[in-house]
Amino acid sequence: MVFSVDHSGSMGSGNHPAITAFIKSVVNSVTVGPSDVQIGYGLLASPTQHPIYLNSYTNATDVNAALDRIGYVMYK
Repeated sequence: MVFSVDHSGSMGSGNHPAITAFIKSVVNSVTVGPSDVQIGYGLLASPTQHPIYLNSYTNATDVNAALDRIGYVMYK
C-alpha cells in the first residue's frame, strides 16, 4: 500500500497532522509485515521523494514512528 501525499503549497502545513493521522489509522488497521501488507509513502512534489519504501519497515509501530519523523516541507 503506497500513500502519495501532496507536499506542494496547495496542501498547506495545517493539513499535515490530519493526513498523517489518517495514514496511521489505516496502518493500524492492517497487518504490516514482509509477507503481509507493506507500506510506502511518497511525496508528490518536485522532485518526487520516497521517505518510506515498501520494504523499509516490518511492523506498524516502526511505520508510525517513521511517519512521525516526516515533517511537512513545502516543495514547489
